[in-house]
Amino acid sequence: MYGKHFQSMYNGSMVGAGPVVFAVWGYVIANTRDSFVELNPVILGAILGCSSDEITDAIGELCSPDEKSRSPEHNGSRLIKKTEFAYFVPTYE
Repeated sequence: MYGKHFQSMYNGSMVGAGPVVFAVWGYVIANTRDSFVELNPVILGAILGCSSDEITDAIGELCSPDEKSRSPEHNGSRLIKKTEFAYFVPTYE
C-alpha cells in the first residue's frame, strides 16, 4: 500500500528525533489500515535493519505527548497503544 508522506514532517516537531523514529513513522504511514497499525519490534527491527530495542524506543517516542505537534488531538501523540502490537494512529484520516 501507500500513504501520504508530507514534506512538513521534516521541519516540524519531529526534527532531531533520529533516523529510527523517522523510519518507524514511514512504516506506520505505509502500513496503517482503518486507523490501526501492527508494530512488532522484532519484525520491524529486521525490516529496518536495527535492533528491536531501537524500535521499541522509537515507538515510545511516537506514543509520547508532543506539545509542539501540528495535530493537538491526543496531546500530539502520533500513536496510541491498544494491544501488545496494535496501535491507533490518530492522524490517519
